[in-house]
Amino acid sequence: MPKGEYTRTEAGRRAYFVVTGIELPNTLTHDEIKAYSHALPEEQWKRCHELYLQYMSIGRPEYMKNYAEN
Repeated sequence: MPKGEYTRTEAGRRAYFVVTGIELPNTLTHDEIKAYSHALPEEQWKRCHELYLQYMSIGRPEYMKNYAEN
């Protein structure tokens, strides 16, 4: 289990909900959630991705640094 507050799936579901107001089912995988977010208009997709990164960095101070380096 990751040491942060959210798993990839939870972070994706949460970001999608904040951007669209639609709660995705718990049964979706990270890749399925990613496909849903990529189907959004570009501005919403970008916002969803930004929120996902923020949620993934909670409790993981190195996350954004590692993301920026790759």
